[in-house]
Amino acid sequence: MQRRAVALGLAAIALAACSRTPPPRWAEGGAPLEIPRAHWERAGGAIDVLEDGRVYVEGVHRLTLDRAGRVFEPDGEPVAVLQPDGYLIGPDEKAMGRIGMANASLPGRSTAWVSIGPQGEVIRYADDGERLADGIWTGCGAAVRACTLVSHIVGFVELERRPRVSVGIGIGVGFGR
Repeated sequence: MQRRAVALGLAAIALAACSRTPPPRWAEGGAPLEIPRAHWERAGGAIDVLEDGRVYVEGVHRLTLDRAGRVFEPDGEPVAVLQPDGYLIGPDEKAMGRIGMANASLPGRSTAWVSIGPQGEVIRYADDGERLADGIWTGCGAAVRACTLVSHIVGFVELERRPRVSVGIGIGVGFGR
């Protein structure tokens, strides 16, 4: 089920990107990015990054990264650009967080919500600070920032796909027709 959510979320990004303006610096690119041949084994499904930047989720090409920090759909539609200052900006200047070398934060937050440890272990941090294991990367090496970027985008899509529950207490008065 989680695999399907990631695939559907990445597909939703593709559809939404079709009618939006490209991210800032799309033409010239953003932060330089070294791209490894890497594999992320996780409960939500295996993810592979190839040296040419193609990202596969459970064997299906879902995204591509390039050495100029651009992230795009297989058909070339922009998803985001990693800016030189580490901010990840999507179409229509949508803030998508900040990417460090081995950690990333969500939009509007200053603390990491995902990090990659020295052995490739992916750790997510709950709002209360609890550490949650999310699989392990192999092959990232010196190109760990690309693995961090992919970890962030996959997690970001998963977060956006979660149903939002709100609870409220109050007194209301309604008028009908």
